Amino acid sequence: MRLLCLVLTALCMVARTGGMSTCKTLDLEVVKKKRIEAIRGQILSKLRMAKEPESEKDDDGKKIPYALLSLYNSTVELSEEMKMKPVSVQAEDEDYFGKEVHKFVIQTLNDKDSRFIKAMHRPNILTNKHLITFPTTCCMRKLYIDFRKDLGWKWIHKPKGYFANYCMGSCTYIWNAENKYSQILALYKHHNPGASAQPCCVPAVFDPLPILYYVGRQHKVEQLSNMVVRSCKCS
Repeated sequence: MRLLCLVLTALCMVARTGGMSTCKTLDLEVVKKKRIEAIRGQILSKLRMAKEPESEKDDDGKKIPYALLSLYNSTVELSEEMKMKPVSVQAEDEDYFGKEVHKFVIQTLNDKDSRFIKAMHRPNILTNKHLITFPTTCCMRKLYIDFRKDLGWKWIHKPKGYFANYCMGSCTYIWNAENKYSQILALYKHHNPGASAQPCCVPAVFDPLPILYYVGRQHKVEQLSNMVVRSCKCS
């Protein structure tokens, strides 16, 4: 009898522990394959390439100029510093493509100009009192992409790979019946009975990815926007 009680107690603890988990296990191989193909097209598109560059036999033995390597390292350090700052407004459409990085001598802004620029980039904070949120399973899941192993690319010198990450999980919203949002939702369901108004788990914040690559015999440093998923949200 005591043994039976111990077994039941153990089963209850396992069930409770499973219920506390916010992210369920998935078939990562399927998710990874889809993410890899999406990243392949994303990088080529941002670099305005119709296809990946052909690698030459002596590509691995090429010596990267010191000035270019220093520029890449500085770009990486700047990207890490930007991660520590508050998230600003989403980038415009013209920021989609990769930006070639060059070195310039820049004068330091005075306090007045600095305050003006910060005020221009301050995001608007919006609140919605009519929306009731409940605990969700929308999570950011880590996913490392190796350029050589996963994409078969040798033309990107640095980095060798990166954490692209992705969002997965369910979202649940309940609308307050005392506001017009519930009326709009009911009207939407009436005209679109087969559609779903439930929000989806999508990326909330992205980070850029600096890369050092070559095309032919020319090395370049570019920063690709929106390549690393930092956090997720229900939207």
